[in-house]
Amino acid sequence: MIRVLLVEDDKLVRKSLISSFNWEAFDMKVVGDAKHGEKALEFLETENVDLIITDLAMPIMSGTELIRKVKEKYPAIHVVVLSLHRDFDYIQEAMRLGAIDYIAKVELDNEQMDKTLKRIHDRIKMDEDPIMTTGKTDIEAVNKGYLVITDEEIDKYERNLRNTFQTASMLVLGVNVLYVDYDLDASKLKEQISSTIHSNEQVLLVEIDSENKLEVNELESFVRKYKDSILFYEVEQKGFLSFFTLKSANLIRRRASNEDVQKLKEELISLKWCRSDELLERTLYDLKELGLAKSKLMGLLLLTIHECRRIYADILSIDLTLPDEFSSWVEVESWFKETKEIINQKLFYTSVSEETTACIIEAIQIIEKKINISITANEIAKDVNMSRSYFSMCFKQVVGNTFNEYVRIARIRKAKNFLLFTSEKVSVISEKVGYADVKYFSKVFKKSTGFLPSEYRKQQKEE
Repeated sequence: MIRVLLVEDDKLVRKSLISSFNWEAFDMKVVGDAKHGEKALEFLETENVDLIITDLAMPIMSGTELIRKVKEKYPAIHVVVLSLHRDFDYIQEAMRLGAIDYIAKVELDNEQMDKTLKRIHDRIKMDEDPIMTTGKTDIEAVNKGYLVITDEEIDKYERNLRNTFQTASMLVLGVNVLYVDYDLDASKLKEQISSTIHSNEQVLLVEIDSENKLEVNELESFVRKYKDSILFYEVEQKGFLSFFTLKSANLIRRRASNEDVQKLKEELISLKWCRSDELLERTLYDLKELGLAKSKLMGLLLLTIHECRRIYADILSIDLTLPDEFSSWVEVESWFKETKEIINQKLFYTSVSEETTACIIEAIQIIEKKINISITANEIAKDVNMSRSYFSMCFKQVVGNTFNEYVRIARIRKAKNFLLFTSEKVSVISEKVGYADVKYFSKVFKKSTGFLPSEYRKQQKEE
């Protein structure tokens, strides 16, 4: 049984999480709850816990600080982030500190939570498999911006690893790059690397032909040639691998800026990359050029999936999922191609042209951004350069509802989540979902659900 500790400063949210979901179905049991990080640490001193689900924004001790302290003192405990935040920086920091998944409070329903709990359960059980954990060491990979490797470090690690891998042709650049034989047994590879590389080190594995012999001055052209063969290697969800840009004999990594990451996140959520192989290749190129560490890459893709589920809930009735890990860049590309086909079958294989469908998708994104203000079909049609009448007709064909119906459904769905996962007043929620008049909001809500907002909140808490 996976023992769960919930950490959330909002008492109503804690109670809702405990009572609303079927934890036992996923071999989980909520053994405690805490209102902030310090209380959580006190609980851990006397109780055994396997999984912590924690909010990020809390008084006294934040979720990120809690994750940091838990990973220092209780490295075996898994952590999942629970937050209202959708900004990549929060997710990136949590994943870097060791979080294995992310739950958005305002985007959950029972079905979605079941899928999330199953994913978390499978991840924890996989990590508990003794075959998967044999030989692992605690590699804490910290991105410090730029690293320059000395000849002395090269010699030291090359000697150490050449004694280990008799069959592999490789070159070791300090603590960062290891070139290994493509055919080397994966389990032996993990065991040997774990016993050779020390803590606080980054590792990058690149597959090479065992016949290749490399000199330092050949690395730049080599990496360009074998760029698609990069392997990721992660130890206890703490380590990560990065793709390094090489300059002469020095190894240099440039940190991707937040602006670059945000731009790519918006590109991914727009789904433009699903429209053609050329656009997909361009997106993959941009993603690879960012050089994101594995944990940051997974965080970005996880956040993208959450956003797509939320924004396209009414037209994309499919479950987009991520694998537990990517072992190579080829697997990343394969995931994108498979996901592209799945989305295309739902969105672009219709009687409406591909270009028009893309405009409707853009319109949905605009509606999402403007859900808290008054919006009309005429305004959105102008935003996507379509006439009002043609836009309305195509919107109904792609989405299945008229524009006004869709906006109402989207607002009510968002209001439900606010009512269930926050303790905010109905008047505040009314404004957040685009209704200035709380009485009118209550009327629309009751017509859609059969309950007044306050009744809905109470009824859901009691179930």
